[in-house]
Amino acid sequence: MKLNHLLSLAAVVSLGLVACEKTPAEKSADATADRLDDKADAVKEAGKNEAAAIKDEGKADAKATKNAADADAAAVKQSTEDAAKALEKKADEVKDAAKPQ
Repeated sequence: MKLNHLLSLAAVVSLGLVACEKTPAEKSADATADRLDDKADAVKEAGKNEAAAIKDEGKADAKATKNAADADAAAVKQSTEDAAKALEKKADEVKDAAKPQ
């Protein structure tokens, strides 16, 4: 009785193994799918790297633009301060000229 069960079990296992074997077409399809997955991963990684490079370049451009704007603002500030000092000096001269001597 036990022998029949073991033989039945062995037959089922051997049929299962034969049924699990892939045909050459299935193996080829799996290999193609694996290559495509690898290519997709490579494209995704390249995209991440390119996006990071663009982001870094944008940050560098923004920093350069900010530095240029800061320099321009400092120049305008200095220019206006110089103009204000000149006007104050002129105002003092006018006041001094108006004083009786």
